[in-house]
Amino acid sequence: MSDAGYTLVEMLVALIIVGLAISGLSAGMGLLGRLQSTDAQAVFHFNAMHSAQLGIESLFTGRGPVRSVDEPGLVGDATAFRMPCGPEAACQAQLTRDPQGRGRLVLSTGQGQPQTVDLHEPGPLSFSYVDEAGPEPVWPPIAGGRHALRAVAVMRGPSALAGQPVVLEARVWSEHPADCAFDVALRDCR
Repeated sequence: MSDAGYTLVEMLVALIIVGLAISGLSAGMGLLGRLQSTDAQAVFHFNAMHSAQLGIESLFTGRGPVRSVDEPGLVGDATAFRMPCGPEAACQAQLTRDPQGRGRLVLSTGQGQPQTVDLHEPGPLSFSYVDEAGPEPVWPPIAGGRHALRAVAVMRGPSALAGQPVVLEARVWSEHPADCAFDVALRDCR
């Protein structure tokens, strides 16, 4: 630098350094924005799955244990299940798709408007009914005998085949009545 001021080369070098700093900062801000968007989508997806899980679990609250031999009881297939939840009401859940082909869960307690939860899962979804032997595609199971429902799972794919990815699993609260005589072989009340 001379006594008269900065030279043209010094000024250009300073402008290049400032330009590089600004471009690096803007690239970093763009990356931060994309990361925040991804995090927001993950939180939104988690909240939808949690809401669906709590919705399914609420249908079973106070209605356990659910056994295959109970009449009238739970009846379900890959797309829906239904069970009595009052003298003249039926609780039910159904898997549908929105216009973009993403999964939805429609829950109804037989009173008021059904609740719809967008699952934001691409492609078809199906219910699977988990008992002590593993997942079943329908309830009551085709194989006869006494089965106790442990969970209802929503799986990715058109049918509840073993090995399909589980989207969510709602545990069925297995409450036993006070007069329960627990049978170790059945793993249930007699």
